[in-house]
Amino acid sequence: FTKAAAEEMKTRLSRAFEKELSANPDNRYLIRQISLVDSARICTIDSFCSYIVRNYYNAIGIDPSFRIADEGELNLMRADVMSDIIERHFADNDGAFEDFVEAFAGGKKLDRIYDIIIGLHRFAQSNPWPSEWINKCLRDYLVDEDEYENLPVVKDTIGYIKASLAECVQEYGEILDECCQPGGPNKYSPVIEEESDRLQKAMEGNTLEELETALDIKYSRLPADKNTSEDARTYVKNIRDGIKKRIAALKDNYLTDVHRQYGDMAQCSHYVRTITSLTSEFTDAYQKAKAASNIVDFPDIEHYALDILVKRTDEGYEYTEIADELAAQYKEIYIDEYQDSNLVQELILKAVSRERFGNPDMFMVGDVKQSIYSFRLSRPELFMEKFDTYDFEKGPKQRIDLHKNFRSRKEVLDSVNYIFRQIMMRNLGEIDYDDKAALYVGAEYPENPGCETEVLVLNTELKKYDRSIKASKQEMEARMIASRIRRLIAEQKVLDKKTGKLRPARYSDIVILTRSVKGIADIFVQELNREGIPAFSGTKEGYFATQEIGVLLDYLRVLDNRKQDIPLAAVLM
Repeated sequence: FTKAAAEEMKTRLSRAFEKELSANPDNRYLIRQISLVDSARICTIDSFCSYIVRNYYNAIGIDPSFRIADEGELNLMRADVMSDIIERHFADNDGAFEDFVEAFAGGKKLDRIYDIIIGLHRFAQSNPWPSEWINKCLRDYLVDEDEYENLPVVKDTIGYIKASLAECVQEYGEILDECCQPGGPNKYSPVIEEESDRLQKAMEGNTLEELETALDIKYSRLPADKNTSEDARTYVKNIRDGIKKRIAALKDNYLTDVHRQYGDMAQCSHYVRTITSLTSEFTDAYQKAKAASNIVDFPDIEHYALDILVKRTDEGYEYTEIADELAAQYKEIYIDEYQDSNLVQELILKAVSRERFGNPDMFMVGDVKQSIYSFRLSRPELFMEKFDTYDFEKGPKQRIDLHKNFRSRKEVLDSVNYIFRQIMMRNLGEIDYDDKAALYVGAEYPENPGCETEVLVLNTELKKYDRSIKASKQEMEARMIASRIRRLIAEQKVLDKKTGKLRPARYSDIVILTRSVKGIADIFVQELNREGIPAFSGTKEGYFATQEIGVLLDYLRVLDNRKQDIPLAAVLM
């Protein structure tokens, strides 16, 4: 949910009120609502937190004149802080730090160390009390061997193994049915049944050691059964071989010498202690650097708001008088994109809700299928807890499934449904993609040829056979897309939202989605522009990669240390 979306929602509300007012010009209620739209708290979660902080800053004793820094400024500050910390530990001949660097950087650039510390810092900031979360990470590595199997990660591993075994048992059932079909390899049935029974028995194991013992399976040879269909025999054998490979992989990855696993974890605690210590040190230094410049980032705003609304206690936490005041102010709270909420945001919303007084007032809209990448460290389980526990019956905690999609044509939805029915399940995507989860057409579109879903396949191996091809894989892909875009502009028609009629496609109608913008977006923009196609990417990644900024940074490096040959050569060229 973006600022643009918030403004669009205000605009839609204003138009709806104006439409009603034109039919009822003397309605005082509508007149008042129109006047209140602009000041309504329709905003992003970041804007809401900023509103709380700027209005109640005195409760936590911060300077209200702070500004929210842009990401480029914060990147430079993080790099400076991290560089100071690394240099100080090297200067102090810190043995634990040097071991950590040797293990994780391997004598190469220290970028890997930077990424680990910054990554852990960001994860910590998505929790209500970051320092406690970091300390818990270390405690999980400092357990006795008797407590090892009670760790959440081990329990999750056991759950994953059992789920995998259940899938194997299901596949055994399918090939057993094949064996019992007319012309099927019926002589295989006793072996298949025995192996399936062993896996079902193994699923009763509740510890890694029990599972390790139960999966020590000796497979029998399948008996000869030549008087049956060769296709059926091959099918059964292939599925069985696949199951055997999966069992072997589970044993190799998770069940090879459980005692050694504990020993490995205990050995890793030496590094984890250093990582958590460095992360805490970075967090403190980073906060001081931001405070010195009177700037904040978005996680700061959220945590300041949380400190205003919630007070940490020995027993847990309690809500402040300010939280009670805001809860009394808001009669209803509407939350969009709820699947993207993290633990900090959840606690903030609970603080300003009347639900804790026995009056549920939150209306949440979301789709957990959109949270597969855990945007901004979101916690999809918050959504799923309500998805699984709220009732369909009308009441204070009611679940309403919204099946219809009003944004896409049938061709798009059919393709999406086809793919995700094959791959999305509870342990991948948090939900089983069944008829209830599928997308259904909600909008009507005029007939328009050329809207079918298509797959463009690029043979990147051509470079091996044609040395004249100098382009990278990303550049080749961008050129292929450019070719398709030109055809779309020449041939395709699209529905105009304003007129409701078909018109020729424009460049502004086309968007390219990638799994990640890093290392891709800037290359695509460059190649599309080179092909005469206007393109823009919202990424800020390329700012420091531009030639002008690169030369300036090299110049600063030379000023810092004139013995750096490569930056000096870059400046002189």
